[in-house]
Amino acid sequence: RKVSSLLPQARTKKEQQLEYCQARNDIKDGRFMTADVSEMFDLAALAIFKDFKDGMSEEEQEEELVLERGQLSQQLHHYLPHHWFKALANKKNNVRAQQLEDWERKVLRSFY
Repeated sequence: RKVSSLLPQARTKKEQQLEYCQARNDIKDGRFMTADVSEMFDLAALAIFKDFKDGMSEEEQEEELVLERGQLSQQLHHYLPHHWFKALANKKNNVRAQQLEDWERKVLRSFY
């Protein structure tokens, strides 16, 4: 087990999962900010990959994971900051749909 030089002892799987969940919540709740917005899409892609892999059997994990356009648009709110979606609430439907499509495209670009 690899031990970080910043930690006096190795973390358990439960501790790692807790830190992961806290980091995801920090992103969604806007407590994590970055000057480079592309990092948000990178983090979303990593979280999506983890969630997909966690839900797969060992046989399925050996197969290549392929995501297609339109597959994530209804789930982006689980991975991107909530305030982004609140800002879309008062937009016209076509503007909102275009923004979601743009975000999905950026997540997919980060995913691959």
